[in-house]
Amino acid sequence: DIRARFPDSYRVLDQLDNLRVQTQKGLVPISNFVTREAKPQVSTIERINGYRRIMIKANTALDPATGEKINVDEKVGEIAGWIAEQNLDPVVRVKFRGANEEQAKSASFLIGALIGALFLMFIILLTQFNSFYHSVLTLSAVVLSTIGVMIGMIVTGQAFSVIMTGTGIVALAGIVVNNSIVLIDTYQRLREDAMDAVEAALRTAGQRLRPIMLTTITTMFGLLPMALQVNLDFVHRDIIVGGPVSAWWVQLSTSIIFGLGFSTLLTLVLVPVLLAAPSIIRERRAARDRGEDEWEATIEARHAAE
Repeated sequence: DIRARFPDSYRVLDQLDNLRVQTQKGLVPISNFVTREAKPQVSTIERINGYRRIMIKANTALDPATGEKINVDEKVGEIAGWIAEQNLDPVVRVKFRGANEEQAKSASFLIGALIGALFLMFIILLTQFNSFYHSVLTLSAVVLSTIGVMIGMIVTGQAFSVIMTGTGIVALAGIVVNNSIVLIDTYQRLREDAMDAVEAALRTAGQRLRPIMLTTITTMFGLLPMALQVNLDFVHRDIIVGGPVSAWWVQLSTSIIFGLGFSTLLTLVLVPVLLAAPSIIRERRAARDRGEDEWEATIEARHAAE
């Protein structure tokens, strides 16, 4: 819809009398044949669960200092703080609704979905690897991907969208664990062949570097047109950049690209190291215990000789 409005100085009731209507004799003021009369407005009393409700609506304005839109969340926080300082009757309850309420519901849903997905993946990994340590190590890629998402939002200067960015984080939870699964599976097979832990970790990283990098790069390049708002119209054989439809998916694709790239690079380094770490620690403890036993045996032999 296109709305045309008078300036603020003309938005008064007296201006209605100056409106002119086209007639056979020309333009005639509407006040010649219209009589205005003030009457009380008929309103309804709204109630929710038996409580009377009064709704106060407001739209965002431009900041006079910067000329940019005022941050809604900051203003809602200021209003909530001011309300908390007021001595209101205990029966009065204030609730922020609208976009703020929908955003809170979406955030709660996505957090629950992420927790549920991680729990199911943990159960599946535990049955496959039969190792609590390897299962937790696999899911650590989700934390790394979330850090990458935050870095991507900062680098690109995008705001954190609860719906689109949150959906990207949930989607990443099922994508980034694949790299860890491949590395751990390869490491376990090499260890079954009686290979040293350090050698197995190095072989694992070397053997799986190429397939993991190829999979990651192809996924990132596949999402790149979406992140750059490039829309391909195959019907009219046209390329549209910055369309309104493609702008909706920018935050989702950006979060997946940065989260996947960041987690993959760290996974290739950290996972092999952490896989070999328990064996290295056990070997060092065993060597230290053997050293202590040999030292005690040497001392006892000296005492016996004396």
